[in-house]
Amino acid sequence: MSFYNFSGEYVLDSNFTANASLVFTVDNNNLVTDLSGTIIYYLNGNFYETATDPTLIPPGDYEGNDNILNSTNNIPYFSSNGLAFYTSFAGGLFSFNYKNINNIDNVLSDFGNTNPFTSESLSLACLLCNTNILTKNGYIPIDSLKNEDIILSENKEFKIKKIMNTKIKLLDKYMPFLLPKGFLNCKEDLYISQGHAIKVEDKFKLPEHIGLKRLSIEEFLELNANKYYHIELYCEEGEDRRSNTLDANGVIVESYSSDEIPW
Repeated sequence: MSFYNFSGEYVLDSNFTANASLVFTVDNNNLVTDLSGTIIYYLNGNFYETATDPTLIPPGDYEGNDNILNSTNNIPYFSSNGLAFYTSFAGGLFSFNYKNINNIDNVLSDFGNTNPFTSESLSLACLLCNTNILTKNGYIPIDSLKNEDIILSENKEFKIKKIMNTKIKLLDKYMPFLLPKGFLNCKEDLYISQGHAIKVEDKFKLPEHIGLKRLSIEEFLELNANKYYHIELYCEEGEDRRSNTLDANGVIVESYSSDEIPW
């Protein structure tokens, strides 16, 4: 199981548009099993309302949805049957189906229209480049790690299979969440993306679910750190990837797995 950040903007009809900032929970079969986040609705370009209650619709219950995320040539996309959910809207409930049509991700909604996303992004759970990771030689900066290095977490040794990074765009939806020093025994402030799960009392939880706050763009710029890193560890066949964790600034967090959605 893993978490993926999604953001997308799209037209609903001639008057309404929407801006989605969501986190998808995805199992090992690429099935989306849960989601959280917000949908901001706009009327003629002006703010209308914000929905904070996205709820997954079971497979087959809305326009043939199967709630699968696929990938081709390491690029993830929604299936041709789509991922469906509903939110509150204008005093009622409003349903969406994010689906791939002719290799383009589109939105089908209760307005009865099908429109392509005007912009979208599906990204991995990540750690900011100023993070320190526990290794055999103590805590070292994440940007100095390399493939095959040995890291330590939960009194176990793990070998890095792949470490990757991406530059962070200066948009609110890409800003990291702050886990402050001292909270959950954190040794230094820890900055993580919206979809990066944290282990709390043997359960993995998202930043917003434990009360963490997202940085503003101004706060982010003060850090002088503009890259996200994600680390994949070697995992034995049949082994639960979530038993292979990272110790980031003293906090146990999930690692990344390319077996779930290839990149």
